[in-house]
Amino acid sequence: MARILWPEENNVVSLDSVRRRQGAKRGEVDYAQEKVDLTKKLSADPENIHLLEELAIACQGLGDSNGAFAVYNHILTIDPENPYIRLQIAYLYLDSCRFKSAEPWLRSAVAYAHREGPGEVHRLSMILNEFLELYAKQE
Repeated sequence: MARILWPEENNVVSLDSVRRRQGAKRGEVDYAQEKVDLTKKLSADPENIHLLEELAIACQGLGDSNGAFAVYNHILTIDPENPYIRLQIAYLYLDSCRFKSAEPWLRSAVAYAHREGPGEVHRLSMILNEFLELYAKQE
């Protein structure tokens, strides 16, 4: 499932649920078409972080985690301190059960959350702590 963290909502949702809010029915999200449309839009505005995030989500929806990683890493070249993109990269690693790879991304998301305010530092710290507890049980 493609997931994204919407900062204003303070939660992780699927792209399908975002599209349903926009009027699409369950299962109607055509990730392949989304990817084509977003690629066209990005040709005119290649550093549009919002469009790049949507492209990464479309890649995830298509099962292309390598493509999603590439897009998220490209976003970090534009905005290296973006805590939400760092969190998305951590989620990609978690989805593939690569817990050790996820941890530094979670930690860096917390480290850069200061720019979003103390509430975000606290919220991302809680996510990190939950991860560390679950990871400790996995070992």
